[in-house]
This record gives sequence, structure tokens and C-alpha cells, in this order.
Amino acid sequence: MLKNQNVNFITQNFKILLFTSIVFLFSSCVAIFLPMKQSVKFNTNNEQSKIFVDNEELGEGNNVSSKIEKTGSKQVILKTPDYKDEYNVLLPERRVIAFWPLKLVDICFILPIGIDALVVEKIFKYPDNNEFTPKLKYRTRTLDEKYI
Repeated sequence: MLKNQNVNFITQNFKILLFTSIVFLFSSCVAIFLPMKQSVKFNTNNEQSKIFVDNEELGEGNNVSSKIEKTGSKQVILKTPDYKDEYNVLLPERRVIAFWPLKLVDICFILPIGIDALVVEKIFKYPDNNEFTPKLKYRTRTLDEKYI
């Protein structure tokens, strides 16, 4: 009876070990260990400015910081009262530092190298600090001025 329980325990643990080995064998370390979100800070130099990334409001004020998902280029809109809306693009600028050590681990396996191409957004990083200031102020017409 005790011998039979030992055999069942060993086979269950072997199945779990085999499953996790297959998962790690056919997956990339880069895809597993690099995060999908990144913390980004926006400086606007205006208390009333609102930052929108891909039409989603991140915050309002001089300094706005938020975690955004790394999915390629992002449209950033700066909306400030009495100023024209500023449209900018947030582009990934460089690879994450952890990419290269994880890539060395992937060299042992051929398949994960191809999987890295599928998760290319996770590999790159946005600039940590972004400076967006309102530039074009709307001019309001006074009562003594006329349009021509």
C-alpha cells in the first residue's frame, strides 16, 4: 500500500515537472520575464493641462505619471484651457536593459528566438520623462478690436 502511494506521488510530480519543462522549453525568457506595462512621467509646466494617451485621460497638472501598456507607438494629446491642443507621438526608443541577458538564455533553444519576434512591444521601452508644454495660446479679441 505504501509503495503504491509512493509510485503515484512520483508520477504526479513527474507530470508536473514535465509540463513546466515543456512550457519553459517552448517559451521565451524575454516573453515571460519582461513586463507589459511601464511607468512614464509627463511634465506639462501648466497646472490645468490634461494628458491623454490614446484618447484615455491619464491625469491633470504639472507632473503626471502613470503606467501605460507597451503596445508600440502612442498618441499623446495635451489639452490646456486657452491653448491649442498639442498632439505628440510617444515612440519606443530603445530595448529594455534586461533583454540582453534574457536573450543569452534563449540562445540554448531555437524556438524561443522566433517567439521573441511576436512580443516585440515588450522588448522596447518608452522614454521615462517626457516634456510636453502648451505652445500656441489662443488670442481673445477685445471689444475695441474688429475682425478683418
